[in-house]
Amino acid sequence: MTPTGGGRQERGLRSGTQDVVGARALALAVELAASEQAAEAARLEALRTRLLAGARALAGVHATLPDSVAHLAGTAHLWVEDADAEALLMALDMAGIDVSAGSACHAGVSRPSHVMLAMGYQEEAARATLRCSMGRETRAADVERLLAALPDAVRTARRAQQRRGTLRA
Repeated sequence: MTPTGGGRQERGLRSGTQDVVGARALALAVELAASEQAAEAARLEALRTRLLAGARALAGVHATLPDSVAHLAGTAHLWVEDADAEALLMALDMAGIDVSAGSACHAGVSRPSHVMLAMGYQEEAARATLRCSMGRETRAADVERLLAALPDAVRTARRAQQRRGTLRA
């Protein structure tokens, strides 16, 4: 009888020793993550709520989604009127804050997000969005640091947008 599968052990009949310890460790990690999932989602939702409230307190800064719409607990997406997203990114980066413009699937792309356009936003608004992602390591102090840096970043981004408009005219 010729073996049809398997690995290199036992004359090609068996693939080798299974990683039982690794499988058990993975199962335990999944159990722990699942048991913490609801509490972590609530913690991230509280951070998101604080971030959005603080950001919306600035003139012309809006959440792209209404509060009543389903969303990820750890993601806040903002639209900043009359601002250049790249300038927002650079100003916040200079403050040591990592955020993104648009959506994750469009990182590094200069076109406006097709998702934002499909949601009814005009091209200029779709180009002036900021995505703030939070996770397990994000703390309230991180959100407060972003909120402290945001007013200056918005002013800088608006000046950049005005200069850009002047250059086009």
